[in-house]
Amino acid sequence: MKKFPINLALTILAVAPSITNAGWWRTYGGDDSDIGYGVQQTTDGGYIVIGRTRSFGGGDCDLWILKVDANGDTLWTKTYGGKYWDEGHALEETTDGNYIIVGSTTSVTDSTGRIQLLKIDKDGESLWSNTYTCGDWSRGLSVAEASDGGYILTGWTWTEATEEYDLLLLKTDDKGDSVWARIYGNELYDWGQSVQQTTDGGYIVTGVRNSEYQQEYVLNGNLWLLKTNATGDIEWSNIYNDFQESHGYSVLQTSDSGYILTGAIRDPDLGTKFLDLCLLKTDGQGNTQWTKIYKGEPIFHFDDVGFCIRKSSDGGYIISGVMGAVENSWYDGDVWLLKTDENGDTMWTRRYGYDKDRDDRGFWVEQTSDGGYIVCGMSDYSDNGWGDLLLIKTEADGDTLALTENPAAVSVDWQVTPIGSQIVLRFSDRAQGFHAAIFNASGQKVDELHSDLQASTITWGRGMSPGVYFIKEVKGNGETRKVVLVK
Repeated sequence: MKKFPINLALTILAVAPSITNAGWWRTYGGDDSDIGYGVQQTTDGGYIVIGRTRSFGGGDCDLWILKVDANGDTLWTKTYGGKYWDEGHALEETTDGNYIIVGSTTSVTDSTGRIQLLKIDKDGESLWSNTYTCGDWSRGLSVAEASDGGYILTGWTWTEATEEYDLLLLKTDDKGDSVWARIYGNELYDWGQSVQQTTDGGYIVTGVRNSEYQQEYVLNGNLWLLKTNATGDIEWSNIYNDFQESHGYSVLQTSDSGYILTGAIRDPDLGTKFLDLCLLKTDGQGNTQWTKIYKGEPIFHFDDVGFCIRKSSDGGYIISGVMGAVENSWYDGDVWLLKTDENGDTMWTRRYGYDKDRDDRGFWVEQTSDGGYIVCGMSDYSDNGWGDLLLIKTEADGDTLALTENPAAVSVDWQVTPIGSQIVLRFSDRAQGFHAAIFNASGQKVDELHSDLQASTITWGRGMSPGVYFIKEVKGNGETRKVVLVK
């Protein structure tokens, strides 16, 4: 074996290629369950995220707001809630540069669930907050700003006397005061998952109809598309019951005045023993124009579900969801990001997850100003037993760790062997020691290196799979080194 002499007492400044990370995978949380449900890019290139936390705050569960920079580093966090359960389910940037958040709270009435509508400024400070209930228990799941400056939200409401769950549509003014509320449904379980205002001033809602399972993750229902006028009167209502089971989770109006939605379909006649992610395209009256079914990777193929759809700058669509979840529970799945053209034909697909026994889900996706995507959800990578809020930043092709090398003056007071059955890392002149995170080629953090010594040698790679990895310094200059493990 060749030995290369290295003077560990010497720190050198040299012109060497630096590696720029254009994508990343970050988790946020504490010792309990923390989940992200929505994310928006901010004008400074960073992101504002909402969800729920059981690790921080003063109650059983608090609504959680995080602000991170373009690299995912936390700038600030805020919690809102009382003694019991509070969470944020969806957000949207408003025309005045602030944010509207819809969620749920049981802290107002000491256990009875109410919808909460919270408006915050760009620093996360509350501008106003209102709660609403229709029936004995209500939950808000989606919100959009209306053309009159008010807000439209959907979710569900439950009545104890009838034990019925019904879809709720609620309109407020610009201060959050209720203008009208409409309830739609029958004696089974019906709910609204996504709402948008349409170009004619009315509203389009998707959700589930005729379900028999009264929990957050429903069974045996039918995908439902509901169109109302500006005051909530039904213009048409379509239930897509051609399948054994179907769910609607996110809907958009298309440029031809029709609609496209994502969710999941199960139908043994179509070879779908488990739920499969679907796209459904309709005309302006909700008549089906085409349906596309997307199956996850066969080795992971259990339930696959689309949670969120957005139109991309090329005229196609980006969908986030879960791939390979345990049947009827959606646990132990991986985040799925699917890119299609305007006709629903697959352009590329990406799966992100630590391993098949972990629970990773992508509840929300947005295209970013650089043409990439930001995904928000949850991951139990942290080993805390509950899961952390998850953010994934990708390139335009879904890669999470796109790398470019640009000549620059960089510190080389730490060096690695670039290829081998084990990687040897040497560092010197480190008053605070050496600390680094290790990512695989998909951008997932797989390990960490920590030493409090000022100079030392670290050997890494035992027990890891062969492949490309990136060692990123988490203190100091934040430099990254690419290494390759071989057998």
